[in-house]
Amino acid sequence: MTQLKLFSLEGCYYSQSAEELLNNNNVKYSLQRVKQTEKQSIKDINKMDTFPQVFLETSNNKIKIGGYSELNNICNIVNNKDNLDDTVNNISKKLDSFQDDRKNVLRLINILLKR
Repeated sequence: MTQLKLFSLEGCYYSQSAEELLNNNNVKYSLQRVKQTEKQSIKDINKMDTFPQVFLETSNNKIKIGGYSELNNICNIVNNKDNLDDTVNNISKKLDSFQDDRKNVLRLINILLKR
């Protein structure tokens, strides 16, 4: 099963903004709230220094999307309703981890469009 996973740091403005963005767009996602005492261990596990931390999780992969800015950019691209090829290309350009990975870009778009 493919899902969007959000690691949200308690008390973090950008984490709260990411949750609101996904909720306002009726996007289904898995939320893991991170307490301040757990912050460093989650940073180490996910190899990211900032919060929120957003990933596309597939049955055998965890692909980094990034933080709030990257998530917001992708939502804007998907919501612009360009043709599918343009949308896939624009997302691939925005996210290095999705270069040459059309299948996972399509999975991400599918998650963001399910409303």
